Amino acid sequence: MPRQRLPTTPPDRSVLNPCSRPSDSTSLASTRPCSTTSGSDFSSRPCERKSNDDVSGPCHRCRRIHRLAPRRPAGRTAATPHPRRVPARAVRCSPERYVGLVVVGVRARQVAAPTGPWSPDVLHTLLRDASPSADERWRRWCADLLLADRLGPAELSEWWKVITEFDEVLGGYAEQPLDVPEGSVVVAGSGKEQFKTFNVSTAAAVLAAASGTSVVKGISRSVSAVSGAADILDVLDIRAVDRPEAIPEMLARFGIAFVSYPLFCPRYAARYDGVFGALNPASFFMPIATICVHARGYVLGLAHRDVTLAAAALLRIRPDLTTGVVASTELSPGEMIDEDGDVGTRRLARLADGLITCGIRQGQDPAQSWRHAVAHRPTHRGNAALVVSALKPGDDTPVTALVELNAALVVAASGTDIDEAVDLVRHARQAGHAIRLLSTLT
Repeated sequence: MPRQRLPTTPPDRSVLNPCSRPSDSTSLASTRPCSTTSGSDFSSRPCERKSNDDVSGPCHRCRRIHRLAPRRPAGRTAATPHPRRVPARAVRCSPERYVGLVVVGVRARQVAAPTGPWSPDVLHTLLRDASPSADERWRRWCADLLLADRLGPAELSEWWKVITEFDEVLGGYAEQPLDVPEGSVVVAGSGKEQFKTFNVSTAAAVLAAASGTSVVKGISRSVSAVSGAADILDVLDIRAVDRPEAIPEMLARFGIAFVSYPLFCPRYAARYDGVFGALNPASFFMPIATICVHARGYVLGLAHRDVTLAAAALLRIRPDLTTGVVASTELSPGEMIDEDGDVGTRRLARLADGLITCGIRQGQDPAQSWRHAVAHRPTHRGNAALVVSALKPGDDTPVTALVELNAALVVAASGTDIDEAVDLVRHARQAGHAIRLLSTLT
């Protein structure tokens, strides 16, 4: 029998304040259960509180945005700030307690970390069972965890610990990351987008390197699209490093090193590859955490709304990375890409000096011409041609604009001011530095 949905009528705005927290004169019992959109599957999910009087129940919306607070204690005046409110400025957050700070315009709110249970023993068992039934259990388990929003930075940190115990090679590199030139940036993407773009991060990495930033780019074969970064490099006849210890030499010669993930995690890669066609909890941190080099910062493209969770998890897992950006763009409801776009809803979580801030910017809806221009092509050769065209001097197009935007994030992650980074990447393309670097790599 299908579960009965609770009423979805919005609360009376005359008795509720803008953040849906009961006011002084409104009891908790007078609030209606909420029905919101899940950040994972965009399906309607009724409020999970046992009752309206249950202020600690795991309401899907109230847990992610705020927890319902009881009435104002006696003696607290209206001038006293509400304990749940935070000023609209950057504040230092604790990954143990909060996912991070969300800044939207001039308003700010803290996002409580999910506290739902999960078991490291389950992951430990699934990693060691390579049967088809175990693969299906692994997929369902990960999907349930994301759907229920029961993973916070602490849980993802434990996830990383289980993986490093499973893969001793990765565990060794995690304990002693490789030294690379100062100011280097690790670039990676989660993939598994709902709208498939061409290989933007590959082109952006080359453009950032041509702008003077040392870039370590993680690559893999295609999983959910036609061409992965490794497939593009094959078409362009660009060689990736054959061992992690060759990364510093490659950076010294070309300013960019393409690194296949299995070099750092051979056992885990063999177990993971081919299992997931959709986003899973490891997508929030593994593409960056796996590249165990002493870089300054990182740029992670994530095909999910919760960019702050990924940044908070990486802060715990890779504290040596002192700057970073997690970027995501929602073209339409549920249609995500793992790049920083100039259309749709853009989300950026930034890490600097142990502080995580998240900004949301609403752009124009993507036109059909934009979609056609940046869409993934049906062949490796077609996608490789788009990468080349994005690096050539000439007029601005949706392709060049998207690549320059993401390359600027990479340059800024090295410690450069963002406005200067934008100028650097534009000059590198228009002056022909980017296309010459690509020719040198081939």
